[in-house]
Amino acid sequence: HTHTYIQPTSTSLSLSFLITDVGVNYLTFESLKDLVPHEPDTNAPNAVWTAVCGGVAGTSGQTVAFPFDVLRRRFQLKTPDGKRLYSGVWNAVSTIVREEGLRGLYAGYWVNFVKVVPTIMTMFWVNDMLKRELKRRQLL
Repeated sequence: HTHTYIQPTSTSLSLSFLITDVGVNYLTFESLKDLVPHEPDTNAPNAVWTAVCGGVAGTSGQTVAFPFDVLRRRFQLKTPDGKRLYSGVWNAVSTIVREEGLRGLYAGYWVNFVKVVPTIMTMFWVNDMLKRELKRRQLL
């Protein structure tokens, strides 16, 4: 009997990546902020610890979500005669792991890491510093 597979769209895989990445980023950042030393006068981590928490959060989010981005890129590829390379997500994952190992799900990770992690670290740092200043001025 034949199987009908629903091909994931680039949009659905992009959303999977984005939701996972952002969710892990925020969960990690907020959790780590509670664990690092706090300044007595603000009861918050200092700027350096805030940046460290942001960097670890960016690393965590990228590491967990990156395979979705690899799948999105792979589903955009076709054979020379125009056929899709994979019949579905599980077929893609199993084929990539079988042919390339787990490393295949992280192809291009380090290039992305160098670009994304400092950006996420800076984003969390700026956001946290702005929130503190707004609270200090009683505007938040």
